[in-house]
Amino acid sequence: MKDKVASFQKGDNVRQISTGKIGTVNEVLDKGNNIGYRVTFEGKTAVLQEKYLERIIDPEQEIYDDIAMQNLGDFEDYKIFNTWIRLKKPLEGNYYSYLSSKTIFNPFQFKPLIKFLHYQSSERILIADEVGVGKTIETGIILTELLARGRISRKDPVLIVCPNALGPKWQKEMKERFSLDFMLHDSRSLKTAFQNAMDGRFSDYEMFGIVSIQVMRNEDFLKTLEKFDEKKLESVWSLVIVDEAHHMRNLGTKSNSLGKLLSELSDMMIMLSATPLNLRDADFFQIMHILNPDTYPDHNSFEALLEPIKIINQTKHELLLNKTESYSRILDLIQELESMSIGDIVRSNKGVQSLKQQLLREEKIEVEDIVKYEKLLTSLNPLEKSYTRTLKKEAFEQKVVREVSKIPVDMTEDEKKFYNAVIALSEELFLAKGGNVAALGFVTNMPRRMAASCIPATKEYLEWSLDHNIYVTGVPVEQDEEELYEENFDDIGDDSSLHEAILTPALRDKYEELLEIAEAIGEEDSKYDQFKQYLSTLLSSLENKQVIVFSFFIRTLTYLEKRLSEDGFSVNVISGRTPLVNKNNVTGRYEIIDQFKNKEFQILLSSDVGGEGLDFQFCQAMINYDLPYNPMKVEQRIGRIDRFGQTAEKVFIASMYLADTVDERIYELLYQRINIVHDSIGAFEPILSRKLLDFQKDIITGSLSEEQIQNRSHEISISLEKSRLEYDHFEKQRNELLGEEEFQKLITGISEKNDFLNPSDAADLTKIFIDQYGGSYKELDKESGKLKLTDSIIGNLERFTRLPKSEGSINELDPLLHSKSAKTVIFNGSKANDSKHIFLPPAGFWMRFIIHTLENNNQIKRAFSYAIDYEDSFLEAGEYLIPIFEIAVEGIKSEHQLAVVPIDLNQEKVIPCNYIQSTREFSGRYSIIDVEWEFEQELLKELIDKGRIELEAFMNEHVENLRLENDTIVTAHIASLKKGSKGKIDNLLQMLKDHKDRNPGGLNENSKNYIKSLEARIENEAKRTSSRIDLLNEKKDISFSLSIAGVILLQVKEDLS
Repeated sequence: MKDKVASFQKGDNVRQISTGKIGTVNEVLDKGNNIGYRVTFEGKTAVLQEKYLERIIDPEQEIYDDIAMQNLGDFEDYKIFNTWIRLKKPLEGNYYSYLSSKTIFNPFQFKPLIKFLHYQSSERILIADEVGVGKTIETGIILTELLARGRISRKDPVLIVCPNALGPKWQKEMKERFSLDFMLHDSRSLKTAFQNAMDGRFSDYEMFGIVSIQVMRNEDFLKTLEKFDEKKLESVWSLVIVDEAHHMRNLGTKSNSLGKLLSELSDMMIMLSATPLNLRDADFFQIMHILNPDTYPDHNSFEALLEPIKIINQTKHELLLNKTESYSRILDLIQELESMSIGDIVRSNKGVQSLKQQLLREEKIEVEDIVKYEKLLTSLNPLEKSYTRTLKKEAFEQKVVREVSKIPVDMTEDEKKFYNAVIALSEELFLAKGGNVAALGFVTNMPRRMAASCIPATKEYLEWSLDHNIYVTGVPVEQDEEELYEENFDDIGDDSSLHEAILTPALRDKYEELLEIAEAIGEEDSKYDQFKQYLSTLLSSLENKQVIVFSFFIRTLTYLEKRLSEDGFSVNVISGRTPLVNKNNVTGRYEIIDQFKNKEFQILLSSDVGGEGLDFQFCQAMINYDLPYNPMKVEQRIGRIDRFGQTAEKVFIASMYLADTVDERIYELLYQRINIVHDSIGAFEPILSRKLLDFQKDIITGSLSEEQIQNRSHEISISLEKSRLEYDHFEKQRNELLGEEEFQKLITGISEKNDFLNPSDAADLTKIFIDQYGGSYKELDKESGKLKLTDSIIGNLERFTRLPKSEGSINELDPLLHSKSAKTVIFNGSKANDSKHIFLPPAGFWMRFIIHTLENNNQIKRAFSYAIDYEDSFLEAGEYLIPIFEIAVEGIKSEHQLAVVPIDLNQEKVIPCNYIQSTREFSGRYSIIDVEWEFEQELLKELIDKGRIELEAFMNEHVENLRLENDTIVTAHIASLKKGSKGKIDNLLQMLKDHKDRNPGGLNENSKNYIKSLEARIENEAKRTSSRIDLLNEKKDISFSLSIAGVILLQVKEDLS
């Protein structure tokens, strides 16, 4: 084996990749195949392996030298440069998550990202999209973007907190769609992770974690979080994501306390909820307070902040109209703002006062000033970048129609006899509980629901119960008596979650009587016969011949599986007894879903486990074999197929019930009259859920007269209609408070012309790389091809996965590492969504490997020479020198941009234009040219300096506008930090006082420790706030710097031939 050759020599300037520190090589340590260097950094010497260092060069002088030596790249080299410069640093206006995940592209799913990245953002956002829009995907897009931009790395802790049932889904979605590995924690692993964090840092495999809210709000874990708050000045997590955040809205609960602690211990936060909390509601304040306690410290401040927002957006609207007759109206609105809670900020804002002076002079406001003032006014709206909501009708081009069917089942006389006997038992149990409607619930209602679901399955249950002397109590196995009891029944996916108890002698006698009646029915099953008939008809009419059948009872699902299989249908089952993944030769839940998606069977039988967080948009039909306990569950079931990604124009929904029974009454009054199934009314769940449950109980118990039933039904219908009107008002209010109408234009622009790294860039660069380094790439289309790598490339790729900043690359690159033959690769995530081919994201690790290889071999050209057609350019025919500048703007947030400054070589003057524009402006039709560009170095530098001076003048004006906004934002942030911190400290002081008041007779050791903890948290809060304010003050002013990134020597021709 040949010894490696040292890449650096003594005296070379190098940069340490992980820290960015610059040093000088003092000695080369050559150990044959292992090379290291003794390097001096800031007066200290360290020994580092070669892979941890990169060369430092003077890029500007190198560009001058290349032009002088005619070492110029062509258009292909320019395309490589374009990709390299975009991957090198995150550029403003680029979204690196664009088409970089296995998701169907929808521009509206980038709306939260745009708000989150905005320089006014506090990097904390509530995503309150309607069910089915794709909040999980939106979160994954944000996370992918943060990783691509280097805002976080795979060594920065990220935590997802969600309901227990959704943990596996989050883990699967992050892995399959975004190639991100998350550890799904239980109590034991979370305890270990917390101990590691307390000792210093999480282990590498714990960095990205998922935990259920039920586990994390445990008293012991809450105390550990309080210890973190007490001891750590730095955040524990870079990013915390909370799904179903509305569970944290109730003040005084453990969930609420958990939310506040997580917020305090994280740099960034994303909260998700489909519940459309009223913007002026106390619940909404609680969520926003958790999200950003500094901006929203108390309810009064929150209300005071909301008041001016409507006026701000009215002012923006009038300003954008730019009619001189509206100027007095704008002045009145500004004066109104000055009289409100933000009056001090408005009066001291130089930009607002400048606008007032222009309005008073009645001068026509130029377009660029309108843009400046509009941004300035937007910066006064705290909700603008911390809350987002998208409705299905906004995000989906096609509205899915629901075709609803009801299937009443006529029972035989024997079946009726059995059913009536079960009803008699339910009534007896109900009376034994004192006739209290609150006791009805699952406990006494269970036998009736079981019989209504499936009589043969009920018979099997009776046999099992008598054989084992056990019965199902109807009480959930796990109860959190503080918060989950009300929600427990809704959280239960099927009867596997219910507690079992010893059969009492009296109940045993009743079960034996019921079984004897059931025996008389024989093999007759009217419900299945009618179900089979409807199912056969439905399947024959469907283009996609697949159906989901829901039932709460596992025995019903097992019975249906047996009968349907016997009748020639291909079937599988998901229930609470189905493991999440393959286990002990039992097929896992997600494997079954994949089989269903791949059309390996026709009918999926599912309990409500399949209705919680699992997506079946590839299926267009579902049947409710029995009606759920909570009628609102039907919307959750339907939401599994009526969601983003559903390509069918129509979905089919059928519900079965026993005719001439209480179930028929419930269906007519709740499902049919109130249109639970026809209309998407999940938005009204907080309003309707309790009313519908109470009404259903009253129908079951027979406690209402017919007149009372009709009156109650009418009342609920009116309540629903009022809710619809309030909902419409809420959405209108949302637009008024958030200026959403203007935002829609920005969103739709994502799918139009943009300057992002795109799949065709990745495909082009792959072809160029393979042409140079061997292997083969055969283009299938502009965004995919057949790729075969050489052993040498595979070896280099494997080494690349072990480099710093390549953590997590193995998920993307592993298929390439083990592929000796040509494989189809796709560079467009939207097309890779359902593909089994290898997906290589446009801004992913494969692209970074190519750039890394080219850069290490000095193959990234920075000076270029080619010709373009004048019809593809704003420039006249001629010869141009076009320096490409990299602009770094430092303020409350760093901002990097590219600018091009065209210089006419004939006249030696700058061509005025909007310099901050796409370098793709010079990427139209092109040709190779063979021209000797002759420049004296001094003239070259003089021309580039002309371009620099013009760009600096342009940037000075741009930065002055930013300075006004930056000052406003920093001042507001500091004020919020001070107020928020005071609120937290006051709250902790009150807790301290209350504790001492409760223990007037002296304090034991536990009390002393508790007081020490509170005092430490108070001290820590003051230190953290002071540190944050110092950092903000440092960023109060704005500065910018320019550096040469590249130069194009361009011929613009009238005829390229």
